[in-house]
Amino acid sequence: MAWQRHVSQSIQLLYGCLQAEKGWPADPGLVLRTTAHHWQTRATAYARNSFLAAYSTFIDNTLVAVLQLLRVDDLFRRLTPWLEDSLAFLTRNWHYTADGNRIAYSLVNNAASDFSIPDQYDVQQLLHKNTLKGYDAASDYNPQTSHFLALCMKVVYEKELVIKDVVESWWGLQFHSYWQTGSDSFVIESDSGQRTFVPRTRAAVFCSEDAVILSFRGSEPTNLINLRSAGTISMLECKGMGRVHSGFYGALFNGDEEQGRLFDDLVGSIYSADAGKGKAIYLTGHSLGAALSLLFAAELHSRHSELAKRVAGIYAYATPRVGDAAFAKAFTDAFCNPERVYRVAHGADIIPYLPPKVLEYEDVGPEIFITSTGRVLFNQKDIKRAHKIEGWGFLPLYLYKLGRGLLGGSENPMRTLYRLLLLVTFPGLNDHFPGDYEAKLRKALKEGNIDQRQA
Repeated sequence: MAWQRHVSQSIQLLYGCLQAEKGWPADPGLVLRTTAHHWQTRATAYARNSFLAAYSTFIDNTLVAVLQLLRVDDLFRRLTPWLEDSLAFLTRNWHYTADGNRIAYSLVNNAASDFSIPDQYDVQQLLHKNTLKGYDAASDYNPQTSHFLALCMKVVYEKELVIKDVVESWWGLQFHSYWQTGSDSFVIESDSGQRTFVPRTRAAVFCSEDAVILSFRGSEPTNLINLRSAGTISMLECKGMGRVHSGFYGALFNGDEEQGRLFDDLVGSIYSADAGKGKAIYLTGHSLGAALSLLFAAELHSRHSELAKRVAGIYAYATPRVGDAAFAKAFTDAFCNPERVYRVAHGADIIPYLPPKVLEYEDVGPEIFITSTGRVLFNQKDIKRAHKIEGWGFLPLYLYKLGRGLLGGSENPMRTLYRLLLLVTFPGLNDHFPGDYEAKLRKALKEGNIDQRQA
């Protein structure tokens, strides 16, 4: 009809004027599609944010009350020694100390109890002042240091006597101190009524003549409070650092930033181990422990800037995200110019990508990626490609690893059993084991399967 043609011509004329004035694209449909996509993206993000917020509210409040009422976490904590002893008895895998004591390995490490130093390096030489290059310059990623600190993050899952024996008898270092927040977990309740799980945190300090190493332990599989703390998504403001994960912050400060508690104890332990010699400092940890190593470093820079300058390297294995963009920027300014921090992720491990970025969390430092086949990647394009392979090929790779364990006998039978259990429960945690990180780095070091570092 004539009127429809006139309306169409008028709209085209009006759009032509707007196109000339505002630089709009020639295709009106493109504007509509772009606008629709924009609002669809915002709606999806809002829905996801609302769902996760509701989920967090339910977990952080309802589940806390249920766990406290039933004392489930206390029950699991009491069962852990029995489970460890039973597993050690069944597998005949015990740790024998230098003085002849027999101690069960942790549930995490029973399937990966090799704490030996490989032939590719010597610990004393690795930590010697002539090898360290000076901690005021870019330390750069060192495959030998990466593997040794992976051993350090793995051993802190063990009992204090095992840690001391491995550090002194196997590695020839000095075991200096061992810290924990106590035998009981607790809950912090804010003025708004929000409740935050605070985990039992453990850390160990050991040293050589020229270096001090602080290693944080990750989550225990039978500790519901630890697991819940790592899974929460709420953040709180931190002086001069942006917003940080409330559960991780509580683990270092127990809700009291002024007193510091564990943080101040650990700083004092570092000063004591240093003995006024100006030793290089290394920080490491796995999972929750990795997040704590990053947060500890940030607080060290804020409160003890001179001590923070001596941090030669931070190797964070399977670390979840710790804070928002402001925290990431402050951390980058402090420790990535020159580069001293490395985030190491493995295979299809889901933890390094939580909490999601849609909740305003950001990564810190460059990612080092270990593929399921054992390659160590640095180049970000290669890492993105590997992410796609690990993601789309998750099930085939999972079944391949499971079949290799069942038929090939190439891994500890308990590790294969863990794979079976996780396949029907939490498959995203299969590649999260600290022993897998350490074993893959050991294998890559032995075979030279490490890509050349590219800018």
